[in-house]
Amino acid sequence: MASRAKDGENSIVLMLQGKPAAVRYETVDSRSIQLDPENPRVRLQLHRKFGDRKVTEPDLIEVVRTQPGFPHLQRAIRENNGLHDPLIVRHNSVVAEGNSRATVLRILRQGKEDDTRWHSVPIMRLPKDVTERMIATLLASHHVGGKTPWRKYAKAEQLSELKSTYGLTVAEIAQATRMSPGDVEDYLVAFDYFQNELAPGADPDVLESKFSHALEFVSRKNLDPIRKDPEKRELVTRLIREDKLTGLEVRHVDKMFKDKKAAEALKKGRVEVAKRAIEKKDPTLVSKFLKKMQSLDQALEDLPTSDLTMLKENPAAAQILIRLHSRIAGIAKVAGITLGEINGAARAKRA
Repeated sequence: MASRAKDGENSIVLMLQGKPAAVRYETVDSRSIQLDPENPRVRLQLHRKFGDRKVTEPDLIEVVRTQPGFPHLQRAIRENNGLHDPLIVRHNSVVAEGNSRATVLRILRQGKEDDTRWHSVPIMRLPKDVTERMIATLLASHHVGGKTPWRKYAKAEQLSELKSTYGLTVAEIAQATRMSPGDVEDYLVAFDYFQNELAPGADPDVLESKFSHALEFVSRKNLDPIRKDPEKRELVTRLIREDKLTGLEVRHVDKMFKDKKAAEALKKGRVEVAKRAIEKKDPTLVSKFLKKMQSLDQALEDLPTSDLTMLKENPAAAQILIRLHSRIAGIAKVAGITLGEINGAARAKRA
């Protein structure tokens, strides 16, 4: 919620955690803005790259510019001749929201001091009484539940900070981020597992990409027996850390443990052998494409009467079915499969 402040047209009042904050619009020199090394999007990468030493601005720029989408952002700002949306900064000019955009301006201005497009930047300056707790909640609202989401690990770190550092409850976090309480819990448990079990010893260059694996592992109900078995849990963790299990494979790792041959291969780190053992029984466990085909098969079986009527009466709808038939026939031909029917049930046999 925002309303006009009494102290002038350049101010508005924002409600941050139920408290009014008079935020002032300003246009300032872009070099007066300080980048934030504690920004959750890059905090882990900075720590792993530079250790405990003090991070310099060039260090921070180096990491921020490697973030996904940064080249597109830089191109957009260049083509727009600057920023349209103001940065949100603390009272002392340290960026609260907009680290990447502020970094773009730094880069564009370097070596081109005569180009005045990058000299000024619009900002919303927060008053001094806005706490870091409020700022953390604001960031979560923007980048966890908002239109410009961070990567999953950065989201999880921010949720964890809201809970452990600032004492927000799961219900309060869910409200601030527009997530369900169950999803918040999954992220928090996955972050704890990631930090304490998966991250130690992992390659920093691929570390963040493993958070989605951690989220799969802690949130899937079918994996509960695996999580509760210390030996199996440690094995899965090691295989994820060593980049031997994909996210899809983590999702179905319980099937590998249930198959004797696959389980033995898994214990030896031979994931490909384990996959081949289970794919003979259920190929959808290792193929996203076949899983989609299975879902389509179920959808066709449950075809609503209204859609069937549309297929009968609407030529455009009928063309979709005709194209699907053609695709399936083509794939079957290439795969050497003859399609037919037995007692009205679909069958497939090798030609």
